[in-house]
Amino acid sequence: MAEPIFPNRNALSAGHKLFPFGNICPVFHLAFPIGNANTVGMSTVVHSPAEVGTAARERRKALGYTQAEVASLCATGVRFISDFENGKATVELGKALTVLEALGMDIHLAIRGEP
Repeated sequence: MAEPIFPNRNALSAGHKLFPFGNICPVFHLAFPIGNANTVGMSTVVHSPAEVGTAARERRKALGYTQAEVASLCATGVRFISDFENGKATVELGKALTVLEALGMDIHLAIRGEP
């Protein structure tokens, strides 16, 4: 699993924005880490925007960040973060990928039935 872009809360509280990849997500895969922030190597297949949003919300909370902090780091608004976490199907894909990258989550695309 990728490390979150903001690895420690002290950097946020000091006003430093750690976003080494800019607003571009370089890698997209389809496997979302589940469980708490210390979970390594676990993933789940998702079938809906609601499942992606729920996974993102759980990861954000496990890392101890607010929606406002994530929105600030991802150059988006709190409304977008809320819509995304609530499974709104029409959220902008590029912004959603930026949020997942910031949370240290990857999306792995795979063809069903192939290893």
